[in-house]
Amino acid sequence: MSKLFCTFKHPKEHPLKWCNWLIIKHLTLYIMSKDKKNTKENENVEETVNETVETVETVEDNRTPEQIKAQQVLRAKLPALSELNFNFEKRTGNVFTASIVKVFDEDGNPVLENGEHKEKLTRKVVEIENEDGELLPDFEVIRDELAAKRAAAFVLGFDALKGKLHKRFADLHDELNKIEAQRSRMETDLETSNSIVMDITLPERAARVNVSAKLTAATDQLAKMRNMLLAAGLSEEEISEQLNG
Repeated sequence: MSKLFCTFKHPKEHPLKWCNWLIIKHLTLYIMSKDKKNTKENENVEETVNETVETVETVEDNRTPEQIKAQQVLRAKLPALSELNFNFEKRTGNVFTASIVKVFDEDGNPVLENGEHKEKLTRKVVEIENEDGELLPDFEVIRDELAAKRAAAFVLGFDALKGKLHKRFADLHDELNKIEAQRSRMETDLETSNSIVMDITLPERAARVNVSAKLTAATDQLAKMRNMLLAAGLSEEEISEQLNG
């Protein structure tokens, strides 16, 4: 009906048709308002479905053949893993078993739900590798299938991991630039500080104290040398000749 209404145009070049045009317009709007409540929900659902289908098709089209095969590998029930009732966890790369158990309260009484004994799904990670990451002998049968599952998980998670690494690299690069700028500022500040220290003129008292300190240090050094010469067996006269000479 909306398409029909869109075909009507304002008859500017035919004023006599104005009344007829108004009648058709308002009749059309009236019919559309009656149908709107019944069709609005269906139209929204249809639009949502169409958008979802388009999104899925876009995702499917953007996948590489390796990603498509990797998705199939993750979904597949591989025989060796299935034989042991093992499930693969994509996020961790571990295998686990799943089972349905009855739920009991703290006193050991059955927990009821809708008049029936409540059940829940539990999962337990299976230790299939030693501390060095080597597969235990009892699980050699699943080696190839486990490797395929883990490889498929890596293929599908590569883009996300790559994005995280790029962000980490960018953050570290920014931090390195900040440290480099800080180091450069410190070197500049050191040059400025050295210049300020060397340019300042000390008071005379400070200068005398400095000379006195040097004289005291020289006297101490001379006494050490005299003691060393005495220990070497020289007499006082010989020592005086050595120092004065």
